[in-house]
Amino acid sequence: MKNWVTDERTHAMWCANLIKYPLCEEHMAETMTAAADRFGDGPYVVISDDGRVEGFFCYSYNNETKEGILYLDDIITNRYRIERNCYHEYCSYI
Repeated sequence: MKNWVTDERTHAMWCANLIKYPLCEEHMAETMTAAADRFGDGPYVVISDDGRVEGFFCYSYNNETKEGILYLDDIITNRYRIERNCYHEYCSYI
């Protein structure tokens, strides 16, 4: 995923500047753990049939209200998937 966002400005727009730039496993894990603890967010990675990481998004489920929220601003994908306009497909994975 770190190769999908190659400049600091795009990175900041994608993650609301919540994850340090450049993206690394440690910073991503810290942020996802904090979001899960505070809001119940669950991170998802979309993997293709041949094992390539193709996308990432967050989904939050409120157990009390039985409502879920797909954070569209958290969706990130590789360039191939952007060209195929795959966002509706990601919703079907939840």
